[in-house]
Amino acid sequence: MAELRRVLYGPALLLIILASPLGAQVPVEAGGKADLSLQGYYYAFGGRHQNTSGLAASFEHFLPKLGLLAGRIEDYAGQGRWRAGDNQLSLSGAVWRDHRWALVGGDFRVSTGPTDLGFGNLFYPELTLRGARISASRNNRDYYVYFGAHTLYAGPRIPFHTTTPQQVLGLGVRQQAWRRLELDIRLLRVGTDLERAGREDFLFPENRRAPVVHTGGLQARFAASERLRLFGELSTAFARTGAGEISLRRRQLSATLGATWETPKWSLRASFVRQGLFYLPLAGYFAGDRRGPSAELRHRPWRQFELAFSASRFSNNLERDPYTPTFKSTVFAQGLSAGLPGKISFSAYTSALRFDFRTGDAVTRTHNHLWSAGAGRAWGRQNLRFTFREISSQAAGHKSRQRSQEVEDVVRLGRLVGGAALRWDTALQTERRNSIHLRVNAQINLRRFSAFGQVEHGRDMLNETVFAANAVNSSLLGLAAPVAGGWRLQMEAYRSRLTTRANPENIFLLATRGIEFPALLNVFDQWSFFLRLTRSFRWGSTLPDQGLDRFTAERIPIAGIIEGFVIEAGRDRRLPAAGVAVALDGWRKTVTDREGRFRFEDVAEGVHKIGFVVDEMPADLEAGQLERVEVLVKSRKVSRVDLTVYRLGEICGKIEAPPETPLDRILLRLNPSGRYTTPEADGAFCFYNLREGDYVVNLDQSSLPPDVSILGEPSVPVTLDLRFPALRLQFRLERRAVEKPIREVLVHRAAEP
Repeated sequence: MAELRRVLYGPALLLIILASPLGAQVPVEAGGKADLSLQGYYYAFGGRHQNTSGLAASFEHFLPKLGLLAGRIEDYAGQGRWRAGDNQLSLSGAVWRDHRWALVGGDFRVSTGPTDLGFGNLFYPELTLRGARISASRNNRDYYVYFGAHTLYAGPRIPFHTTTPQQVLGLGVRQQAWRRLELDIRLLRVGTDLERAGREDFLFPENRRAPVVHTGGLQARFAASERLRLFGELSTAFARTGAGEISLRRRQLSATLGATWETPKWSLRASFVRQGLFYLPLAGYFAGDRRGPSAELRHRPWRQFELAFSASRFSNNLERDPYTPTFKSTVFAQGLSAGLPGKISFSAYTSALRFDFRTGDAVTRTHNHLWSAGAGRAWGRQNLRFTFREISSQAAGHKSRQRSQEVEDVVRLGRLVGGAALRWDTALQTERRNSIHLRVNAQINLRRFSAFGQVEHGRDMLNETVFAANAVNSSLLGLAAPVAGGWRLQMEAYRSRLTTRANPENIFLLATRGIEFPALLNVFDQWSFFLRLTRSFRWGSTLPDQGLDRFTAERIPIAGIIEGFVIEAGRDRRLPAAGVAVALDGWRKTVTDREGRFRFEDVAEGVHKIGFVVDEMPADLEAGQLERVEVLVKSRKVSRVDLTVYRLGEICGKIEAPPETPLDRILLRLNPSGRYTTPEADGAFCFYNLREGDYVVNLDQSSLPPDVSILGEPSVPVTLDLRFPALRLQFRLERRAVEKPIREVLVHRAAEP
């Protein structure tokens, strides 16, 4: 009964929270949504059975004067134990003391570094904590503080949290400066229960155990130009010994430098990493105690052709501890992709890995080489692809080679997609071994119903000596469909005979991502079944599926004011422009008064755009050089921005010419604007929508008929000043006599006989 009460406590709490917005009369501005899921996962292997089942529910409710209230509860039961997934209650978007606040309690994640750098060798794990986080933001600056117990994800299909013997406290400031520079200063304190850590030694290497570790760091990102971007990090760590003293030997400095250069044809990424032993001493992560450079170069000389090169070299045991295993890895890789004639896509890749492992005086060296190539072509409803791959390995004086050829065909017939692949594997060691691997899959989508299936059979020797050994005979079936009462069903069934053992040497190369890493990955004859029923609810105003932060900020703004003037600029004067429509962010509109003033109140803090409503602008006005300008709004401050318009005029005139002169073929040019026009049949012409200034009207003499010439100058200067009546220009043409050329012809009369 006690276990049952613990399982039902979370769902009951969520239902109490949801009862308020659902049962009460919801204001027009308020609204929300919720999702309820009942799910179970059943797994059997080796005569043993496991099951995890329970309830997962989440909701989001917008409170007009407070913010966005969100919650999530995931409670499961399995093997007689209570399992907790993500349980969280948060309030975001609240405004207090000119800052926008976000409060989170329960399970949450914290990023330890940027995730969009594009460097494959930079690994910044995500902290998963069970505690509380508070953040406040204003303009381009964010403050945050968090604390809680460090957790890791476990569970094969339905993830849940397992706590580690670590407590984490962190705080920091993130600042965006000059639109090009982003700074992040953070402090972190990690406390570890050494007694419990000793019982969970697979999470804590022996040389990384310290009761308290303090770290402080600065991360900087700088966009030097549109093509060049720089990244740097500098941090230090202090590890306290069991006696409570600060050991100088445990004071470590870490640094990271990186640069990217991007052009349409070239791409270069280079970085250097030096991370101390206690750079980020989190249970379950391999972050820290490594050093080395990495570089990647890509070149696209043509649209469908690309070359890639990469190289890296890393090592650990920076403190040169003789009792710590030492790893060194060197990787070189090259590749290309190209579009060949006949709509054939081709790609090739090769890499060489050297891995050294030292324990005491014993050294183990491994050399691995990979070659792969593939070609494919799509026509009609088919997509055919051929792949070749070969791996050679040399370790402890033993050589092995694995070769694989695979042919795959995928066919699309309306809403049905089916495919089959056949792979031939060859292993060359002390003896030659061959195997065939067959894979068949199908998928169908019928509006709200979808199903998929896959069958595999064979022995996979491709990774037998390098990463893992696999023997496969498996089948997978899944479907998703609506059921009665607005519920939706998702089901997956899996059955396999599979044995997979991990190579522990690769833990250094492939850092675990916060998930427990067992040595035995799978066993023979296993089956699993997953079932989920989901129901969605909506109430009040509709919330967007994406962009909830912006949705909340627009409705609960940290308000400021934008005001300014629209000025009519002339040759030597500036006058207020009345009756001009001005827009804020393209949707809030106002019209200038007699003094040309406009004003927007209750504008959310941040960067906004002010511009003219072009469709509503008077016909005799033209916007200045900048139709829209950006303005930064601060809380309870007045931001000033002025806009400029120009009143437009015209230059007109007439061409007087002899009768029957084709005037519509005569060309007139206006400099320095570069405009041109032709007169009407009566000789009248005009240049419209001109700003005040000095112009020159030029009659192009090359466009005159051969028997017509101009009387006077072909170019006439004119000044356009709308304060004075416009002068009408006049050009006069006259007809001139054209002397026809005389050709002399000599006629010789023949002599009479």
